[in-house]
Order: sequence, then C-alpha cells, then structure tokens
Amino acid sequence: SKNVVSGLLNKLNDLDETSKKILFTCACIGKVFTFGLLLKISKLKDSVIKDKLNFLTKNNFLTYIKITNKDSYFEFFHNELWGKSYHLFDDNEKDKVNIVLFRFYSNKYQEDPNIENMFNLVQILNQINNQNLIENYKAQILKYNILAGKEFRKNSYYKKALVFYKKGLSTILNKKIITSEIQENFENLIEAAELSYTNDDEKLREIFNNTKNIAIIGLSPDENKASNIVAKYLQSQGYKII
Repeated sequence: SKNVVSGLLNKLNDLDETSKKILFTCACIGKVFTFGLLLKISKLKDSVIKDKLNFLTKNNFLTYIKITNKDSYFEFFHNELWGKSYHLFDDNEKDKVNIVLFRFYSNKYQEDPNIENMFNLVQILNQINNQNLIENYKAQILKYNILAGKEFRKNSYYKKALVFYKKGLSTILNKKIITSEIQENFENLIEAAELSYTNDDEKLREIFNNTKNIAIIGLSPDENKASNIVAKYLQSQGYKII
C-alpha cells in the first residue's frame, strides 16, 4: 500500500551507511538483481552482504524472489523505493558502480553476444556521466545504442527503438560538416528519420486526412491475407486503393 511505501521511504535515510551502500549498489544493477552479481561488484565481504540482505529483506526494503541452482534473486519492494535508493549517493558514486558493471557486462557480451547481454551493457553505458571513464566513449555509445535500436525496430517497438537511435546518433550529429562518421551511418540516419516520422501521431493523422489514394504493394486477391483485409477496410473508410 501507499502507506507502507511511504513508511519505507521515510526509514531509508535512517539506515546505517553500509545498508545504504548495499541498497544503492543493488539499485544500480536494477530493480531485480542477483546475489552473485552483487558479490562481484561490491567491495564488501560476503558475510557482510549476506547479513545486510537478510536485514533489508526482513524490513521489506527488498523481496526475496527465488533461488536457482546458480543464484538467488532479489527485487526492490516498490519502483519508488528502487528510484530513491538509486539517488542515495551522488553521480560520482554512481559512476564508480556503473563502470564496474560496464566492464562486467562488456566481458559477458564478448563471451556471449546475445540480446540480453547487449541490453544490459547499453543500459549501464547510457547511465555513466563521466565520459572519460570509458575508452572510445562516443564510439561505444554509437555502436551499442544503434544495435539496441535495430533490435527494437525489428520487433516493432518503434518508440523504444527511436530513443536508442537518437542516443547513439547524438554523438555524430552535433557537427557542422559532414564527416566520415555521418557517411558511414547514413543508413542508420535514414532509419532514425523514418522512426521519428512514423512516431509522430499528428503527422500520421495529417497524412491520412489529406490522402485519398493509397497504393498497397503486394496486395493479395486472397481474402484471408492481411493485405486484402487492410485494403477492404481502407476502402470502407473512403480511400481509393490503387
């Protein structure tokens, strides 16, 4: 309930520094995290971490989710509590944790370049404030955000895709001249422009209000095909299909 969450938020600042540090580190990992990953990135002793996790779980800051053969999973009791825990320390402290996480996920992605490892990597990379901590920071921002954007685009999550395209391409679009980087990313720029255009609801509404003729490439005569169903619907709405 709201009262429980409010009470926990009030208690947050009264925690001892070690408990705060544990919560903060957990929040940097994510709303859901594993004991194993916490051990790898924390400088505290295993026994201290176990003791504090037990304390934080008993006091409802964290929820124990499940245990597998490989690890134990925990989750923040509430999104608001997760967000507040992330801001217990300043940006310098966040960067210290995030750079360790970045190196961890970079190694994981190199060992196994799957989608989950790539998303974990790019999300941590985008949270790092001090660019000097990452070698070839702009190149990595460009590379991994475009990869994430393409993955979301492929799966039709266009608004999320556009966020990543913008983040990645922001590293090369603040220049007044056309550089080799812009030329090399021309296809990505076109894809981002397309996403930006199709995510503009007002623009789409304007197009459909002012358009009377619509061409459907590959229109099937089969009434069970999607193209045929769409064509019939558009005709019923007063559009001419050509």
